[in-house]
Amino acid sequence: NAAYEFGSETDWSSIRYAWLFIENASKVPDYTPQMRAKRVAEAKMIIALSYFGMLRHMGGVPWLDHAVDVNEPMDFPRQTFAVTVENIVSLLDQAVPDLDWKEDEINDGRMTRAGAMALRFKVLQWAASPAFNSDKPWHADADAYTCYGNYDKSRWTRALEAGKAFFDELLAR
Repeated sequence: NAAYEFGSETDWSSIRYAWLFIENASKVPDYTPQMRAKRVAEAKMIIALSYFGMLRHMGGVPWLDHAVDVNEPMDFPRQTFAVTVENIVSLLDQAVPDLDWKEDEINDGRMTRAGAMALRFKVLQWAASPAFNSDKPWHADADAYTCYGNYDKSRWTRALEAGKAFFDELLAR
């Protein structure tokens, strides 16, 4: 039994349900604009977490940016490693402004700004590591779907900036 099963129902279902929520959040009658934005941000976190799990084990994957309709053609090509990283980071960047740093006791366990910022740091640090950010591929079959294919120091700089932003906000509290 594999430690991780790519394309497991849990990952794809989480992504689809999160997009369904995002696309229909405006129909919830008793949400304030702030609450709606917060819940949409939480859904984006769920999508980012699901994709990061797949990225870690498979590299670039097909990217769903909406709730797939049953009648829609299933034509979702695999994205490169770099595009998948950028898509995950973009979702987290969108989520951060609408989330609280941490939740009260009643809402404990919900997605938070601290979690989004920490995940952004983790994704960027992980992607900048020598396994993926190197002129020498980690494996003979490594390609644009499983690594960057070159070394770029700015990837480490970007990870450092994400970590600094997280710890600066943590220390300011």
